[in-house]
Amino acid sequence: MRRAEKEQRRAAKLTSALTNLIVIVTGSSSGIGAATARAFARHGAHVILAARRAEELAVQVQTITSEGHNALAIPTDITVAEQVSQLVEQTIEQFGHVDVLVNNAGIGRLRPFFKFQKNTSTRSLMSICAGPCL
Repeated sequence: MRRAEKEQRRAAKLTSALTNLIVIVTGSSSGIGAATARAFARHGAHVILAARRAEELAVQVQTITSEGHNALAIPTDITVAEQVSQLVEQTIEQFGHVDVLVNNAGIGRLRPFFKFQKNTSTRSLMSICAGPCL
């Protein structure tokens, strides 16, 4: 079987598995999160994009919907419990349930860990570890 045929079969299987799933992707205003949201949408999922930067979220939603796919932006800081609750409540209100959560949100700093100030490292850990549990 040729490579192109294998890729088509793989894409068809993904589309079959993901069509109409309700997927929340945190940290989806740029980078890996945005790419993940676009990939889920391309395969038929209803994607809820969640991140702190509302303007960037709107750009990502526009990109996805202009290609004919389903996307909704809900600005969310996952270190704030009330905002996480609102994200889930709005998703359930709109779609009835959540099938998949992609916890991609995080804060990155390019320096050795021991040089972080205490509040910076705590915020990083909250966004990566505790945020999805809220």
